[in-house]
Amino acid sequence: MDAGAEPLVEEGGEEAAGAVRRAAHAPGACYHAAHAMDRSSPHDARLHVVLRAWRAGPLPRGGGHRHRHRGDRERDGAAPAFPFGFGLSYTTFSYAGLKLARDELRASDALEATVEVTNAGATPGEEVVQLYVAAEDSKVERAPKELKAFARVALSPGETRTVRLSVPAADLAYFDAATSGWVVEPINYAAIVGRHAADPHALRARFRVI
Repeated sequence: MDAGAEPLVEEGGEEAAGAVRRAAHAPGACYHAAHAMDRSSPHDARLHVVLRAWRAGPLPRGGGHRHRHRGDRERDGAAPAFPFGFGLSYTTFSYAGLKLARDELRASDALEATVEVTNAGATPGEEVVQLYVAAEDSKVERAPKELKAFARVALSPGETRTVRLSVPAADLAYFDAATSGWVVEPINYAAIVGRHAADPHALRARFRVI
């Protein structure tokens, strides 16, 4: 943690108790200064779950919001206390056999991926399978990877299911300020499927938009 770092909280779920996993697996996050919370308010006590204790740089005077893109931190080599999409569970899951229906797509096509997910523990549980895409040869600066699809699956102990994920190629576009339009670059990409954004065991498969 950086010197002078201030804790953050992340919104998610309906109750603090038991909501950590649901909140952490939400596809988006909103950050607030911890001291800006009204701790006497039932609303804040119910909706705010402390998930991160790390921030690069001080908050603006008087609290309020200060956003910094997750990709900036990843490019800088900084490691959050809990990665984007991280969640706790009473069981463990394993991933295998990531397959892409096609490794070449047109801008009008969709990326179709399947992966085998197994509940490797002794307790029934639900897993949120997350698919990120990294633009490997982009001519513009982009996030190291972006969440493009996710799916929830409920598994009994020892059970394996095939999870299907789909991403329209149009969702890979970036906004070109010069042309005031969205551009799907004809470049190489990586599909990354895992439990969270920094999953060291995430599966990868390359594809190209032509």
